[in-house]
Amino acid sequence: MMERYSQLVSVFSYESLGILPEKIEIVSLLDGRITAFYPSEQDIPKGVQYLEDIKQLVNENNQGCFECPLTKQCKDIFKDQNVH
Repeated sequence: MMERYSQLVSVFSYESLGILPEKIEIVSLLDGRITAFYPSEQDIPKGVQYLEDIKQLVNENNQGCFECPLTKQCKDIFKDQNVH
């Protein structure tokens, strides 16, 4: 999961800032452990593919919605707006 996150950060950084970060550090809130990733240009296509996979999964599940703990709240919020 952390590797996927670092790939997404790499894509975001590259697309929005035009550069890759030297290092990405992820700090575990449970135990304070720090995991470092050193992104390379090979991470960009992997991150883009991961975004495409996420997009496809979301679109396949109930027209953009998926079962989660907030499903009832979403339905209540959008009930009058013709959104599924």
